[in-house]
Amino acid sequence: MNIDDIWIGDEVMVKSSRVRGWFQGKGNSGLFKIKSADGKILEVNAEEIALIGHPTKSDKNTGGIKSSEKAGKPSSKKSTILNLEYESLKNDFPRTHDRPLDYQLEVCEEFIQSLLAQKKTFCKIIFGDDAILKSSVAALLRKIPEVSIYTPHPSQDAWEVWFDDESE
Repeated sequence: MNIDDIWIGDEVMVKSSRVRGWFQGKGNSGLFKIKSADGKILEVNAEEIALIGHPTKSDKNTGGIKSSEKAGKPSSKKSTILNLEYESLKNDFPRTHDRPLDYQLEVCEEFIQSLLAQKKTFCKIIFGDDAILKSSVAALLRKIPEVSIYTPHPSQDAWEVWFDDESE
């Protein structure tokens, strides 16, 4: 498996410690960041990361996983968590965007549209301690008619978002 096959927000495991968490992208030290369930950030080499529920290097099956052009872009995988924090995306901001906020909102909108296309009913969007990003994401969510409700996550700087279930 290539590290480019992992998207920010994908559930991963650190091979040596068997700790599960969510991929956060590349850190300042050149290592990759994993946020564990207890909120701790681990930094590990690419070789230590295993994508949960998807083929690994030893599986001899590399089909079905495509590389991303931008690590922050949503994938077709089953991840329903998007981390929009600046630290998670800062290495991926295209030079065509003047402000990181514009890129963060573009990534967020594409993520939501991909979930709607997959008929998902829930997602979590992490905004971190950025109040402007929090407000901007809330404004974006209000503009999407399929969003039935969004509420702050009780122990994380994130929105929990529910979409209308069209089957009802």
